[in-house]
Order: sequence, then C-alpha cells, then structure tokens
Amino acid sequence: MQQAKQASVEIALRWQSPTASHNERLYYERVNFWRDFFPGLLGEQLARLPAGGVASQLFAPGELLPACNPAAMHSVRPEQVHIRMRSGMTITPRAGQFIIADSLFAVWGRAG
Repeated sequence: MQQAKQASVEIALRWQSPTASHNERLYYERVNFWRDFFPGLLGEQLARLPAGGVASQLFAPGELLPACNPAAMHSVRPEQVHIRMRSGMTITPRAGQFIIADSLFAVWGRAG
C-alpha cells in the first residue's frame, strides 16, 4: 500500500477533565508524515489512509504526558512576556494560556 508524504488532516480530540468532557476539532494543512510527530502508531495509520479515511487511537491518562505538577507551574504578569516568533509575529499572553518554559527563561533568570 502506498504511503502519503503530505496531507490535510482534521483531528478530533475527546478527553475528560475533573470538571467537564471536552471535544476539540483541529484542522491542519500540509501535514508531513516524515517531519511531524504523532503519538503511538497514529502517524503510520494516517499515512496509509485513503482520502477521507479515519484513524483512531486511545491513550490512557498519563500515557502521553506526565501528570500535572503544580510545583512546575509559574505565574507571570503579561507585561513580563515578550515572545517574538521567527516570522516576526508577536505572541500576546492571555489567561490560562500554555507557554513553553524555554520561551520564558529570561523572566525567571533560568531555563524552565
């Protein structure tokens, strides 16, 4: 069977938090199956699908990411965050937004 190198992919995420059930739909154009990371066997499944095909994979809580560690969480004021992407676009923080720690090392004076 032929494997695709690139595709447009719609991803439906269904997950449960302690307070609610969540359903998210994300759409990505030009997904590259050689470059982009997919958990488990999902990338292989997607690359082998015909146009319009569906792949599904379940992951147990904690299987993909470790449990939340409150000691690793940091709060910063919006004026402390100045993130400029290579494209020149600036990221403006908002409440509840996840920002990769390495982007904020200047705020804390150390990495992550």
